[in-house]
Amino acid sequence: MQKKLCVCKVPKIVVGLDLSLTATGVASACAICWSLDLSRVSTFAVGEKLPRDASAQLRASRLALITNKIVGYVAACECKNVFVEGYSYGKQFTAHQLGELGGAVKYALWERRGVAAMPVPPTSVRKFFLGRSGKGSKDAVADALKKLSAPFKGDEGDAFVVMNFGIAELGYRAMAGVTL
Repeated sequence: MQKKLCVCKVPKIVVGLDLSLTATGVASACAICWSLDLSRVSTFAVGEKLPRDASAQLRASRLALITNKIVGYVAACECKNVFVEGYSYGKQFTAHQLGELGGAVKYALWERRGVAAMPVPPTSVRKFFLGRSGKGSKDAVADALKKLSAPFKGDEGDAFVVMNFGIAELGYRAMAGVTL
């Protein structure tokens, strides 16, 4: 069962996405009434690991599953503010597939919901959250979330950090400069 995201009369739901084929993280909250309360953040992950020799049909099915789940969620919470962590490619083979996923999600959000997903650079998102100059690592973000006793971690935690950055970009109060 999904948490009620908002108690205010005019919700401004913000969704953060950390795209991945095996576990796309999704996080959302109302920018107006979340008041830095991590229990008011809703998160989930969607995706699945496929065998290396998976058929094109299985790969396309996974792409559709992730895209439809994200678009359905954005529709259900009537969100118009979606922030997507930009690409940071590890392996070249997966870079193409991740680019394909990003394009499918962004296109579907625009085509079906009229929502233009806003890309944000991974280093900017982490730097804002951690309050450091230079690059913040995924491990540093995970450590900070653990210190805050966040009820989410991994891909959902990464999506939270993207959502938090999006809330700040819209001019609302967000977590910044979390120190370890």
